[in-house]
Parts: sequence; structure tokens; C-alpha cells
Amino acid sequence: MTSRDPMDALLADLFNGQREDGDIDPIPEHRFEEALSGGPELTQAEKAALWLSPRNRQTFLAVRARLSQGLTQAWHDRAGGLTLRVKAAATDVREPLRLQGDGFLLRLLPRSHAADAWTLVLTLDDGLAPAVPSWAILRLAEPEGFVWLEGKPDATGALVGDWTAAESPIARLTRGLRPAIAIV
Repeated sequence: MTSRDPMDALLADLFNGQREDGDIDPIPEHRFEEALSGGPELTQAEKAALWLSPRNRQTFLAVRARLSQGLTQAWHDRAGGLTLRVKAAATDVREPLRLQGDGFLLRLLPRSHAADAWTLVLTLDDGLAPAVPSWAILRLAEPEGFVWLEGKPDATGALVGDWTAAESPIARLTRGLRPAIAIV
């Protein structure tokens, strides 16, 4: 993943060059699972060990990925999948568009007359919004990996962002590309 923020890039460089020196005790997987699943938060000592140990960060990221995958699968099971449904062929008309997904609503709002100027508003259904952990990042992406929208939903289960691609979302829908939600 590339970052536009220079501080993120600096932090990534520091972490990439960090070596495991053996002075930091490993944090067990079950402790990360507890903290990420609503149990007791990590202590200050555990947070420090996470920053100072590449092994602990690797374990944390593996646990988080496993929990994310499990939550995404549970959503799919509960909502019948989380793929966007488009009933009619989309056109490049510049008007608001509401697209229902399994467990969410995606609204496409034109921002100007330019074909690529859209704001996307993803709203989770009432049954799914409370199931999103505070650490979770939602990603609305096509199966090939193109990301439409990504971020943390607000307290109401909404996620808002501007379209960043040159090709409009309407054009992508017209070509049959259908994004789906995942927790990352």
C-alpha cells in the first residue's frame, strides 16, 4: 500500500528497518483477540511492546486479518452476501442514484457536471451497523480489487467519500463491475 502522507511513509520506513532484538516479550494471539473483540484493552506495556516488536506487530496484524475475515463471512451469511445489486442498466446521466446491496445502501451523488465528480455515501442496514467493531475499516471493492470506498463508518453506520477514479462509477456499473463490502 502506498501512502500519500509523508509521516506514514517515514513510520513505514522505520518499521521496515526495525529488527527483533529479543528484549520484548511476545504477546499471545489470544490477548490480541480479546482486545479486538471488545475485551480488556491492551495495557500501556502491551502497546509499547506492539510498537517495539516486529514479531508482536506481525501477530497483531494476523489476528486482525483473521477476525476481519470472520466478520466479513458472518456478514455474508447474515445478509446473504454483501454485493451491490443493479436492477437496470446504468447510464451516464448526472443525477443521484440509489443502489441497494445486501446489507447496505450506496448512494452516488454528482458533485458537478464533470463525469468523474461523485460523492459516495454507503449506509449499513440497521442490523449490520452495530456489528462493526471500532477498529474495523470497511472496503467497498470490486472482485478484481478496484476500491470504490474505504474507511471507518460513523456511529450511524455511514461511510462517505469522493470518487477518485477517472472512469465514472456509472461507467463501471454499465460494464458489469459490482463492488462488495469487506472488513479489512
